[in-house]
Amino acid sequence: MRNPTKKLFTVVFLVAMASGCSRSTGSDPVNEQPAGGLPDQVIGIASWNDHPERPIHRVSCAFEPPFYRFRAEGHGFELAVGFWGDQADRIGEVDFEQADSIELTEVTAEQVIYRYTTLRFLPEMGTIEGSTSAAKGTTQLRPTSLAALTEYGDGIELDFEFSCPLSDPGSVAES
Repeated sequence: MRNPTKKLFTVVFLVAMASGCSRSTGSDPVNEQPAGGLPDQVIGIASWNDHPERPIHRVSCAFEPPFYRFRAEGHGFELAVGFWGDQADRIGEVDFEQADSIELTEVTAEQVIYRYTTLRFLPEMGTIEGSTSAAKGTTQLRPTSLAALTEYGDGIELDFEFSCPLSDPGSVAES
């Protein structure tokens, strides 16, 4: 017999995740795509463990003092990369030489959620660098969901590179 609480949690989580990913600070063509639909254009790649390179089709970038965050999306996964500036109130004060946090979430066709993460102060954190319009790097990630822990208990290695071509955050945040 299925656990109705687990099913309800999964549905609530997926709805919350979808609504969180669709936040927009303005009107741009990327966010006007139908729910679940991604543009054809490939603006980056990501690969982890035994998976081949996966194309990234949508990237959003935003400065939320003191953080600068990227959200990269591909079919069935989302990658979040955050850069930090100690009490930064301008983009120029953000440290783009090393990311503060990385989170990878993969949702399979069977609705199994694999989530992995690492933080700047953890020994697994590799070199992740960026700018206001791009990020790239390689790092080890720790499993943070039950499915990821069960299948990849030792974690995974993530390699990625993407750009955020539709953003020009400097003109707004530097003023």
